[in-house]
Amino acid sequence: MSVRVTACGCALLLVGCANFKGITPVVRELTPAQLDAGATEVQWPRDDWWKQFNDPVLDAFIERALAGNPQLDAARARLAQAQAAIAATGAARGPRVDLQAESTRQRFNENYVYPPPIAGRIDSINSLDRPVMVAYLMLVAFFFIVINLLIDIAYVALDPRLRLRRAS
Repeated sequence: MSVRVTACGCALLLVGCANFKGITPVVRELTPAQLDAGATEVQWPRDDWWKQFNDPVLDAFIERALAGNPQLDAARARLAQAQAAIAATGAARGPRVDLQAESTRQRFNENYVYPPPIAGRIDSINSLDRPVMVAYLMLVAFFFIVINLLIDIAYVALDPRLRLRRAS
């Protein structure tokens, strides 16, 4: 093992002593005449290029392939349908905001287990108790503002386009 280490060390020392000063890459541009590229004119193949072989089997094969080949409009329609499916699957990566509310109304009978005074009843609207109504409306407005603030914060956290950029 020490022989290998010594050999590798000597090779590294010799490479470190090499002088690369006179070695420069030689790059020169070739002209079309040097490549003999401009001598002949190349033509694009014709639409019926296979007929030059005069092979009836090849002719029948190509005709059958062209008959079963979808037209360009059909191919475009399939491509548009595939792109729409891709866009629909990408929609799940974006932010989604849902809101759901539910209301239930119960009417207590006077002979029920819990009569209305014990079950709780607010007659502030009927008796026009303004301080209770104002307090209730302020509480509803406060919760509305807090929920909107939380939605805005979540939206900025989920959508990278809305994140603030630090000044460079």
